Amino acid sequence: MILCLAGERACPPESSRGVEGYLELQSAVQHLSAEVFSDRYPWFNYDDLYNDGFDTERVNQDLDLVTRFGPLMTDPEIRAAADDAKSELEALLQEFEFETDEMRYEVIEDFFRSMFEQPIEDDLLGLSPNQLHDLLYTPFQAEEVIRFHPEHATPDQVPFLAMFKVLADEILQGNNKLTPKGNLPLTVVRAMHDALDTQRYFYGFDVYQPRLRSEEDSLPVHITRLLAQNSGLCRVQKGRLLLTRKSEAALEKQQWSKLYQPMIECLITKLNWGYLDGNPELQSIRLTSLFLMRFLKTRNDWVTTDQCVERLVATFPMMLEEADDSSGYDPESTLWHAFTHRIQMLLGLTGLIEYQHDYESESPLERIVLVSLKRTSLSDRFLEWVSPVKSNG
Repeated sequence: MILCLAGERACPPESSRGVEGYLELQSAVQHLSAEVFSDRYPWFNYDDLYNDGFDTERVNQDLDLVTRFGPLMTDPEIRAAADDAKSELEALLQEFEFETDEMRYEVIEDFFRSMFEQPIEDDLLGLSPNQLHDLLYTPFQAEEVIRFHPEHATPDQVPFLAMFKVLADEILQGNNKLTPKGNLPLTVVRAMHDALDTQRYFYGFDVYQPRLRSEEDSLPVHITRLLAQNSGLCRVQKGRLLLTRKSEAALEKQQWSKLYQPMIECLITKLNWGYLDGNPELQSIRLTSLFLMRFLKTRNDWVTTDQCVERLVATFPMMLEEADDSSGYDPESTLWHAFTHRIQMLLGLTGLIEYQHDYESESPLERIVLVSLKRTSLSDRFLEWVSPVKSNG
């Protein structure tokens, strides 16, 4: 008697006459052909046995796997895995002497269970669930997972430090009266904008040169001012932007680490990244930013933003659920656009990533068709991963 050990879903449907049909299949497998199995093809959800596109060879291979390894093979995902692991599985089965089919199926089930558990660990990039939780929600207190070395950050490596240095000089010179909206004076905006190395930080400027009429015309300047205020390096008093004692002391001694650390903590844990594109519901892009840096650590070359998003969604499928399709895009496109925009603009300001664009033609005025990211040398020095990171080339 053949028993269906893999549960109800693995049993042959009634159209294949259940267990009786399975017994006939075992007998008929000696003469593999599409005709022989015509009564049992619904088992594999094939629409039309005699369709012109019907792959007889593949069907026979699938049926052969069921006969050799049991009803568990009726699951398409397990069957695909078995096709790649046949030799290993057969070698394992030869190590045992089975008194019953049930005992044999148990070993087969354990084999595939261990196979399918491994990618779950890989999805976390070597982190345990608790370590991942700490990385996402309390990264700057998670010394068991990651440690930070801001002493390696300098204005020539970090765009927002370069702009903050200019801002501090302007404040000390008295150019610190804010507009009624709370924005910086235009002369200060232009000076900070000019401090950007657009050969390295060129996002947006490769397509157009913004006409600077206010602070909000330059997002890098605007974000730098917000970070400076919200990280405790600046404060507003009577309509003027002032340096705090902490930032004054750090600037006087050129202790860039004491400026970089609070600004990057503010960016990763406090700043509303959705402010950039009107999708505040996509909070996971900010939340997973350090997990993204760990992923880039596993790669030695450029990684497209398509690959990055695919990698993140594999571990955090809820990111697609957050994506709002009201813009007319599907959730995947919405997530890709928001991710690509935010990562270049915000992580680009930290000096932890560099990026490159491929265009439809040689002109940068053409549509961007590919965006690629790579971690910088500062990233390798600033981020110390306590849990080892396995490189995948």
